[in-house]
Amino acid sequence: MDKYVDKYVSDYLFLIYSRIPSHSIVTYEYVIKCLQSFETLVKKWSCRSNIVSPGDVDNLWIKHFIPSLKPLELLPENAICLDAGSGAGFPAIPLKIFRPDLKLTLCESNRKKALFLQKAVSVLGLKEVIVENSRVENLSTFYDIVLSRAMGKPPQIVPLLTPRLNPGGKMILWTFKAAVETFPGFDTTSFDILDGGKLMLLQSIKR
Repeated sequence: MDKYVDKYVSDYLFLIYSRIPSHSIVTYEYVIKCLQSFETLVKKWSCRSNIVSPGDVDNLWIKHFIPSLKPLELLPENAICLDAGSGAGFPAIPLKIFRPDLKLTLCESNRKKALFLQKAVSVLGLKEVIVENSRVENLSTFYDIVLSRAMGKPPQIVPLLTPRLNPGGKMILWTFKAAVETFPGFDTTSFDILDGGKLMLLQSIKR
């Protein structure tokens, strides 16, 4: 990235960092260092394993890091979270770097990508992170928050992810649809994302 984009990204990330309580736990320097290490790892593995699409490799900060961080303020302290279809670790790994209090399970059915996730967790020294090389429908654990950025379109994945939610849990989905979709049993809210997409927050309705 050129210097202008670097400064823009740095300013935006610092703004995000300054608005979350974890700044008392991790320093901004630590956050940037971890993200840079993660960027290096993604690029290295993408050369041989197609971890991310070739067109995104040189633009990870704008295409993946910043969009992944959009729900930071929506996640309760010490939340138990599932990243369904984690792929190259977006959104889970950037979220964990900013919020060490989160307890994360990264579910990825592709073996090569799951191996990459295990390597990334180890290299970055992330604690309380589990990598499951499995399909999400084969999981048996329940979660406070279920996240999915690239698993599929909301109408197809909401029925698959709903059984994994604790009562009163939240589902957070990334989508490019202009209109907010509604789903039975959920209150739905949407937020704009920097890349032009939307973040959908589905709050399960307690019966």
